[in-house]
Amino acid sequence: MITKLSNSPVPMRTILNMSDAIESITYIENKESTEAYKKQKDVFEKQGKVDENINVEEMLLFHGTAVASLDSILTSNFIVDALPQQLNTQNEQRKKTMMFGRGVYFSELPAIS
Repeated sequence: MITKLSNSPVPMRTILNMSDAIESITYIENKESTEAYKKQKDVFEKQGKVDENINVEEMLLFHGTAVASLDSILTSNFIVDALPQQLNTQNEQRKKTMMFGRGVYFSELPAIS
């Protein structure tokens, strides 16, 4: 169930058709990116960029996308100028909107990503 949070930093989308709600969350890991991440994390530890428990702070973030866009993301990473391949209910290509300006957006909450 999707609920509206009164303290949400961005307006929640109204979902008129529940079949448009989150269908699934898939975790995909790229071994090269994971290795680069671990190396950068080691650099941060050596530079003292850690919290009070001597850990590099990490966050699990979500990025919502259409299944049709997965191959492109996995092959080329996130390209700001890429056009989504998702079709809407009128069989028209989904328009890419960037609420906060040009960029790739992630969220701590899957329903907002």
